Amino acid sequence: IKYSVKNMTQTSNNNTSWSLEILPRHVPEVEQLPDWVEEIYITMIPGSEISEVIEASARLKEKGRIPIPHIAARGLNSREQFTEMLESLKDKGVHRILLIGGGVEDQQGPFQEVMDLLKTGELQRIGFEEIGIAGHPEGNPSDPNAENSLLKKTRWASENGIQTRIVTQWCFDSQTVNHWIENLRE
Repeated sequence: IKYSVKNMTQTSNNNTSWSLEILPRHVPEVEQLPDWVEEIYITMIPGSEISEVIEASARLKEKGRIPIPHIAARGLNSREQFTEMLESLKDKGVHRILLIGGGVEDQQGPFQEVMDLLKTGELQRIGFEEIGIAGHPEGNPSDPNAENSLLKKTRWASENGIQTRIVTQWCFDSQTVNHWIENLRE
């Protein structure tokens, strides 16, 4: 299995818990991972089917893992498709999702960015425990104002009763990460 570890958190019993990111087709290989890799982020890459992400999430849930599917704003064809995806994920027992703009520059439907998804009201109506929002300590080529965009999304979510988590990719330069965190706090 080729995977990238996302982050590490402390659980309530002081055990370390890791998360990682996989493609939907790698679900069968998750059984090879140790139990302390609990949270599994499922990518929604350009050209993939939404049904693959939903099915992968369901299979991970059955395996006792915590599935956290990506939902790529620019990869959705319609508001109805977004709603159906959220409802399907919720029906499969998914409680957390990660909202991303998506890797494609050309949007497939009405959503250009994550804020467009937030403003639909569907997240509040359907109700997820937590929404992950992508953070970019090294910048985001799709958004030159990534820090301001992140703050705008987290503030909006907080004002609307949505619990959020900032999820980043790996960055091996601690000064870059610390500087990014300091800028966000200001």
